[in-house]
Amino acid sequence: MCREIISNMHGLDSGPKNTPGPLFKRKQAEEWLFYQDQVIRRVTATIHQLNTPEGYQLTRRPFRVTWFLNQLAICLMLWRNDRSLDDALKLAKSILQIVDVMNALWECPANQQHSDALRQRLTEACRITALEPPLPANYSVPSFVRPSGSG
Repeated sequence: MCREIISNMHGLDSGPKNTPGPLFKRKQAEEWLFYQDQVIRRVTATIHQLNTPEGYQLTRRPFRVTWFLNQLAICLMLWRNDRSLDDALKLAKSILQIVDVMNALWECPANQQHSDALRQRLTEACRITALEPPLPANYSVPSFVRPSGSG
């Protein structure tokens, strides 16, 4: 029951367990991708402003790492169920940049393992669709956040 409620909240509709088919309606997926893209664009704009009040949401909220990881996983799930949704992979790459920054700010082995696994899945999906793979993990991390000696 709880899983059904959460799925419906995310615009996903798995239908009865014995019914094959998509886990979402394409229009809902496109709307979700559009909305999330707007959110991610705003967050991405703050990555290089981490030492300003605008960066507060990223530098003072370590629990948000898991939210971004979940959004990334949803993007991959949407693409897996409809491989014509290239926008899901593009959004996933943008989310991964934020995750990389947050992992640098809030080191946590579990989050890092999860993001590494998602990065691998995203890289493979990009390879399949002939999209550019995600940028290396340290590419998006501002120099003042990187550990010394990591470039």
